[in-house]
Amino acid sequence: MTPQEFINQILPAAIDNYKRYGVLPSLTIAQAAHESGWGDSSLARGSNNLFGIKGIGTAGSVNLPTEEEVNGKNVKVMADFRAYHNQVESIDDYGKLLTNSRYKNVLTAPNYKAAAFSVYNAGYATDSNYPGKIIGVIEDNKLYQYDEQVKGVPRGTYTPPASSQQKTSSSTTPQASTLADSGQSFGGAWNPANWIDFAKDLVFKAAFFIPAMILLVLGIYFLFSEQINTAVKAVATDGLSLAAEKGGN
Repeated sequence: MTPQEFINQILPAAIDNYKRYGVLPSLTIAQAAHESGWGDSSLARGSNNLFGIKGIGTAGSVNLPTEEEVNGKNVKVMADFRAYHNQVESIDDYGKLLTNSRYKNVLTAPNYKAAAFSVYNAGYATDSNYPGKIIGVIEDNKLYQYDEQVKGVPRGTYTPPASSQQKTSSSTTPQASTLADSGQSFGGAWNPANWIDFAKDLVFKAAFFIPAMILLVLGIYFLFSEQINTAVKAVATDGLSLAAEKGGN
């Protein structure tokens, strides 16, 4: 199948995803093309999974090897990927996945470049070059023309029920917030992939939390440095005086 044949095949579903969920058609097609090798990957051909989404799909799941980027290195792991009855189900499930609050910036992205960076920043993929690769697919194949076609069309009219959103957050996102969630999302807590994803999530959170705490402490110090220094000197002086008194006794 040529790239254009693949585009023509999934374009109607990609446009429907824009109308229902708010995902730009260019992003849907580019991610499907990149993740599935233009529909030629074993996961796409055998299980109709065009986006490499892990978990259990409408037709169950399949356990396959995959690569994850950990500390700048590609590591091969085994993971359970969703299986579907057809490609339309895969594209629809991808759209539903992006209705999770973590992907809110994807659904409001004004253009394909912003959408590509937003989907990566939300944790869809571990490849640090992911946004550039998606943008490259879009520009090489002029997929932005399909975004122009839907301008003026109501974007993202689908509103998932609360129970559906909760299910997505605990069992369908590529990265889970707890080890229990990871076990549900990736096929069991004893799967090595779960521990890797759980560790990456902790590192991701620490990368933001620790610098924020350091900046907060420094900010407090600079604001009250004079009072802090005075208090420290007073404590030190009192300590020396007490030691001197004891020595004299």
